[in-house]
Amino acid sequence: NPSQASGYFVGGALYLVNGDATILNSSFIGNRSDSRCASSFDCFVIARGGAIYIDISGNVTMENNIFLENRTHAENNGNCFFGGSSLSYGGAVYVNGGTVSLNNNIFAYNLTTRTNCGASEGGGGVYVNGGTVTVTNCAIAENSNATGVHCAGGTLDVLNSIIFFNNGGGTQVGGSCTITYSCVQDGYDGEGNISNNPVFIDGDSTFHLTSISPCIDAGNSEASFNDVCFPPSLGGTINDMGAYGGPGACGWPGAIIPVELISFTSFLVNGDVKLEWSTATETNNQMFEIERRLEESQFVTIGFVEGNGTTTETQTYSYLDNTVETGTYYYRLKQIDFNGQYEYSDEIEVEVNGPLTFALEQNYPNPFNPSTIIHYALPEKSNVELIVYDILGNEVASLVNEEKPAGSYEINFNATNFSSGIYFYRLQANDFTQIKKMILLK
Repeated sequence: NPSQASGYFVGGALYLVNGDATILNSSFIGNRSDSRCASSFDCFVIARGGAIYIDISGNVTMENNIFLENRTHAENNGNCFFGGSSLSYGGAVYVNGGTVSLNNNIFAYNLTTRTNCGASEGGGGVYVNGGTVTVTNCAIAENSNATGVHCAGGTLDVLNSIIFFNNGGGTQVGGSCTITYSCVQDGYDGEGNISNNPVFIDGDSTFHLTSISPCIDAGNSEASFNDVCFPPSLGGTINDMGAYGGPGACGWPGAIIPVELISFTSFLVNGDVKLEWSTATETNNQMFEIERRLEESQFVTIGFVEGNGTTTETQTYSYLDNTVETGTYYYRLKQIDFNGQYEYSDEIEVEVNGPLTFALEQNYPNPFNPSTIIHYALPEKSNVELIVYDILGNEVASLVNEEKPAGSYEINFNATNFSSGIYFYRLQANDFTQIKKMILLK
C-alpha cells in the first residue's frame, strides 16, 4: 500500500490469529509481505512474515513443509527528518504469539529487505517476537540479508537442525535462543552443537546430506528422536541434524522421489508372463507391489518384490506371473518406501496367447555383466540350436541343442569366464535362423 503514511503488512500467504492451526505437507514459494510509504510525513513501515504471520493464543503445528523464496520488504521513501522507520522481519515465518512447533521443515532462499529511516531487518528464515517456539529437525539455509533465525522476544528452542549459509555467511543467529544438537555456521553455545560444513548434495534445493556429512547421527541420541526410516537412508538410527532425521522426516513431500524407474517390460515364457524392471537410483525403497488387471476390471495385488533401500547403482528386478490364461492383461508397479509413501509406475499391456511366429528377442539386460536373459518363441515343435559366437565367428557356448515343443522360452547366459566384448547369438529352429548382437561389459 504505497499511499499509506504508515504501513503494516504481515503474512504474505497466511495470517494466523485465534484458535489452533495445523499445517502439513505444503509448499510456500514466492510469497511476499511488502510495505511501502511515499508520504511527505514520517512513515513507520513494517513488513513481517513473508509466507506466514502467527499471532495466536493457541497451538500451531507446522510439519514437513517447504518455504522457498518468500520475502518481506519495507520501503520507506517518506520524510525521515522527525523519525520513522523501516522494519522487515521474518522472510518466511514471523511468530508473535502462541505455542508453535516447527518440525521437519525447509527454510531456504527467503529474503528480508528494507530501505531508509532507521532501517532494521532480521530472521531471514524464522523470526520470533513472542510465544513459545520449538524448531526441530529443520534446515534453515541460504536465507539472505538477515540471520537464519532471530529471537527478539518469547522463547525459541532449536534442536537437531542446520542453520548455515545464511546472511551471506555472516551472523546466523540473532537475539537470545536456546540451540542444542544443531549445526550452526561459526558455532553457537549449546550442548551437542557443531559448526562443520553440513556438506549438502550439490545443486539440491531441498538440502539432502551427502554420505560424508558430519550431521549424520549427530543429533540428540535419545530414542524418541531416532530416524524413522528403517533401515535409515544414511548412518545408523540415531537422529541426523536437518530435515531428513527424526520423526516424520522420511515421508515429507520435499524428499527425492524414492525410485527412478528406467525400464518396465514383459515377456511371455512358456505361457507365463515375466515382468522385468530396472531403477537408476533408489531412496528408502522398501518394496514393489505387483498389480494386475484384465480389461474392464480393477487392479489386484498378485505379489511383492523386496527393494534395495537406498542405492545410487542400477538395480534389476523380475517377477514371474504363472497364473495367467489366454487374454489381455495390464500390469503396474506400486513402489512403497519405508515410511508408507508410494508411487505407481505406468501400465504395460500383455497379450497372452501361443506364439504365431518364430522369434528371437534382444537379450536383457544389454550391455550386461556377467549374465543376461535370451528369449525366443516357437510356433511349432522344432529342433532348436542356440549358439553364442565371439566377434571372430568362433563358437564359444552352446545354450540349447534339443527338440522343443511350441511355446515361449528364456535362457540365462552366464559370461563370468568370458572377456568383455561383442558377441553374437544365433537361433536355428527348423528352417528359421536369426542372429543378434550383445555386449559384455566388465
